[in-house]
Amino acid sequence: MSAASTRAKADKSPDQWRPPLRSYWCTYSRAWTDIKHLYGLSVTAPEKAALTEMLDTCA
Repeated sequence: MSAASTRAKADKSPDQWRPPLRSYWCTYSRAWTDIKHLYGLSVTAPEKAALTEMLDTCA
């Protein structure tokens, strides 16, 4: 990840920012959901919609 893309992401959730490479959406969304599950964190409706779209790219 470049410095510019790191600054663009900041602390945004998947409904506010997505990796620029669509080919990375599966990896990113799986990691995001793993962390949410691990720490028992909730997911907002917009976040869930974005994650669902990104998870749909997984093979």
